Amino acid sequence: MNGSCTIALGVMAALVFGTCNDVLANTARKKPAPQTNQTDSSPPISFGFRSAADSVYPNRGLTPGKEDTFSVQDIQKRYKCPSGAKGGKDGKCTYSAAHRNVSQATKNAVYAAYERISPGLTAYCRALDKPAAKRRAFTTGKGQRCEVDHFCPVGIGCSNDQQNLWIQRADTQYNGQPMGFHQKDDLEAWGIAQVKAGKLTPKEFDTRIWSDWVAYYFQVRPPHSTASN
Repeated sequence: MNGSCTIALGVMAALVFGTCNDVLANTARKKPAPQTNQTDSSPPISFGFRSAADSVYPNRGLTPGKEDTFSVQDIQKRYKCPSGAKGGKDGKCTYSAAHRNVSQATKNAVYAAYERISPGLTAYCRALDKPAAKRRAFTTGKGQRCEVDHFCPVGIGCSNDQQNLWIQRADTQYNGQPMGFHQKDDLEAWGIAQVKAGKLTPKEFDTRIWSDWVAYYFQVRPPHSTASN
């Protein structure tokens, strides 16, 4: 073998050996995937992908969301109670109680918008399949079928505007488990308490529920709450 061939082969071997070493080094530097404490039934938190059926979430076109303030100081402050609201021991109300105010006209507009994409939703929610004398049992209290929900809760500074409202049912499910407005109310109560305690910012909580509130619910597993927030 002449000198030129020997040199060429030596260069090729060095390149191949160097490439393999680089691959091995890069592989060694890779960090293992982070571990989570989610159970097998818990969907992963994922931005851009939602784990449950579309019916469990608002339509993003009809309900893009809107906030009035993300100031923690505003949210922690106590306010004069509106007419009909019950104050706390100090005679004042929370941000949510003082600012929650959705007119019947706005509720009707939300129903009309969602009826167009889910025909029959209004009749179901208003229990039109039941005798008039029995409908109240399905529109209020424990048997309530639906509510006009603030997707981003008022308790962290979000708006009463139609852009933040949707029709949420009580009977929707994820993997056979109830995942309707009762479960979302529990998540909201937990999140509002976290914000008031300074453990979450309003923007962080807003982002997590908008990304996938169902996955977030399973991650934090909030306790059932009947407390006013």
